[in-house]
Amino acid sequence: MNQNIEVLKEILDISSERFMLSVITTDVYGEPVLPIKGDNRLCTTLLHQQHDSLLAVMKKTLKEAKNIKNPLVYEIWPGIHTIIAPVTSGGTTYFLWAGLMIEEETKHLVKKQLENNYPDVNGWERVLDETPILTIEKKREWISWINKLIKLSSAYSDERSEYVSYQLYNDLLMDAFQNSDLELNALMGKIFGKRNDFDFMGLAEKREEETYSITSVSGEAAQGLLNAEFSVGEGFLGRVLITGDNEYWENIKNDPRSYFFNKFQFHPAALYCFPFTKHDGSLALFFGGHITRNTFSKELEYAKTLAIILENSLLTGALTNENTQQHQRLSSLVEVCKMMVTRPEYKRIIYILVDISLSLVEGPFSCMVLKDSTSGKMKLVSRGDHNENMGVYAQDVINRYYNHSQRISTDVVLKNSSDETRWEHPVIECPLFYKDELLGVLCVGTNSMAQSRLNEDMKFLQTLSIIGGTTLQLAQNQDGGKDDKQVYSLYKATGQFDPAAFVNAKKASQMAGEFTGKLGLSSWNVQDLINSCLLFNYNPAFIREMIPDSRVASIVEDAKDLIGEKSTVQWDEVSLESQSLAIILTYVKYNNLEIIKSFTSKPSEIISKFIAFIHDGQLIEEEVSTEAFQSKGNIESIEQTIKELKISPREQEVLDLVIQGLNNREIGEKLYISGHTVKNHVTRIFQKLDVSDRAHAISKVYQLRYEQSHSN
Repeated sequence: MNQNIEVLKEILDISSERFMLSVITTDVYGEPVLPIKGDNRLCTTLLHQQHDSLLAVMKKTLKEAKNIKNPLVYEIWPGIHTIIAPVTSGGTTYFLWAGLMIEEETKHLVKKQLENNYPDVNGWERVLDETPILTIEKKREWISWINKLIKLSSAYSDERSEYVSYQLYNDLLMDAFQNSDLELNALMGKIFGKRNDFDFMGLAEKREEETYSITSVSGEAAQGLLNAEFSVGEGFLGRVLITGDNEYWENIKNDPRSYFFNKFQFHPAALYCFPFTKHDGSLALFFGGHITRNTFSKELEYAKTLAIILENSLLTGALTNENTQQHQRLSSLVEVCKMMVTRPEYKRIIYILVDISLSLVEGPFSCMVLKDSTSGKMKLVSRGDHNENMGVYAQDVINRYYNHSQRISTDVVLKNSSDETRWEHPVIECPLFYKDELLGVLCVGTNSMAQSRLNEDMKFLQTLSIIGGTTLQLAQNQDGGKDDKQVYSLYKATGQFDPAAFVNAKKASQMAGEFTGKLGLSSWNVQDLINSCLLFNYNPAFIREMIPDSRVASIVEDAKDLIGEKSTVQWDEVSLESQSLAIILTYVKYNNLEIIKSFTSKPSEIISKFIAFIHDGQLIEEEVSTEAFQSKGNIESIEQTIKELKISPREQEVLDLVIQGLNNREIGEKLYISGHTVKNHVTRIFQKLDVSDRAHAISKVYQLRYEQSHSN
């Protein structure tokens, strides 16, 4: 195999594993010239068919479309697509086939077609479930990836770059594709240290609408350029932002456009600049050049290839960060669902929604505007950057959502600043519905102006609002809530004839909600247990008469039998709720674990879990203040808890601001430190608290506060 095809193989080996497509490399006649890379199940299945195999169809396609000049998405079977891209390497043309993918809307038709054409194959449904879906965004991403492979292959095989070491590119490519943790400055330094072709190199990235900043610099003489800012059209670098074309200039020491560099005591003699598009759609500039030499020669080809490698490094890093962020959001969403469904309490759910939305969007504030189901009054729960406009904004939300004669859309919307609210940042508004009933509006301020980030935040909050609406309704017990109202009325009556039993019943119900969360019971079973705690002092026959369709009477009856002097049932013969009720009420009454241990001579998992639960310290829930339009209705300060953590004083300051909802930039401004320093503090805080993100750090601190509250 010649060196050029070896180069192509190396590139595919490095990059193909990052995508869900299989890549087949053929000659112009459709004969494979390299082993197939990737594990696309639909592709693999069709390759192994006896008739009309994928390779046979590819050969037929090249006969009909051999004049393909650029990468394109091709419908190789009805409803089944691939990407075909010609690659010229060392004077020889090859074809890259990247696939296969389908469209979501035609999935059922494709399934029928495959079942008719290949009746001997079972499980087409599973195969198609694992097949990538072709969307406009994915199409752009895949075509962009193929184009980069073509550029890299061409750069490798270009005979004019024969002086560039093959191993050099291999090492740099491996870093760019595989080492997503390698910081950009480190990669730039590695590139610069490989050869001495240039006296300096740098990278400039967009900071604001018309402002760019030099974020990475290599070369001792150019260190003063780091963090230097320039505008579109300013000097050599700003000109490239207007044209978007590769540029180079020679003999520029006396050129007036060099003034930008001269301000930083830097005087280049020759300069190149290669712009490229980042993952978010903004331009970045890779530049470099000479201080002592006035002209370029062949090394510009080397610089061009390095620009492609840097572009891929930024793309890989962006995709990795995006995947990490998605994982954190999904993980937090799972935790939210667990917390809300395991113990569906109205105020607790509101607290969670406000808290988690602020932490994950990292905006200035989050608030919930809603109507109290009992009093009918409008209320506001808010957290973050509170100011005098919070009440004004809440009134605006009420007017738009509650005082509206027409049906309000359930979609999440982006509300820009207005004269009435005077917010500096946009607000994402999420109406929470259950069927046709508006239960509240979750409003989350955002600092992000990037459309891609806003879209991701809105998708996440849309999901959160759907879950929140359902669980708020569950907490209010609007559907089938009659029994719970009767339970509450009977429980309140207990306080009139037995105050001590009334207090114990409340303690038991609170403990039941926390403990059963460890058992994995459904929300309905948890509610049955809580109701049983509240009515334990009543005779089971009376409970059955008052609430005939409820399980409460049976749970209470079995629990009383378990802890009675002459028990007629075995411990493992009754429900988990009855066992839990017996354990919890006994502990609340005697506050003695030894009595619990003596319940049964056989080892019992539920008793072991309860003992561990008591030893670990249970969580005591605190209600959120919901005074109407109270802009300072924030969560109680937890500064004392933070001070007791084993972290440095500066880390305590940073953590306190994290819990207040500030992002890294805002924390840096508050403490007069750089965003990079804030990031380092946050990373160390996560390590010391043994958490992975902001949401879990906040939860950890609140958990510690609850434990302290209980111990006191």
